[in-house]
Amino acid sequence: MLRPPLRWTAALLALACLLAGCGEGKTTVEKKAAEGYLIINNMAEPSGLDPQTITGLSESHIIAALFEGLVGYDSSTCGLPRAGPTATP
Repeated sequence: MLRPPLRWTAALLALACLLAGCGEGKTTVEKKAAEGYLIINNMAEPSGLDPQTITGLSESHIIAALFEGLVGYDSSTCGLPRAGPTATP
């Protein structure tokens, strides 16, 4: 049988675990994405954002996301919307 102080500690720990699961359900990434932030998980701090001087793969992923065009082209050279909702000339 547990002693009273240990019983209270176990009860408070169980309560803390239950309350930790109660929340909004959205992660920080989901909240920031809803606010319009561009979130890119990279392994290291980029050496720079100048496309002419970058050498790493993580920097190239960031540059590709930053400079993504609003309109792309398919094999028939028709404009397709990429980052924008519609492609109107």
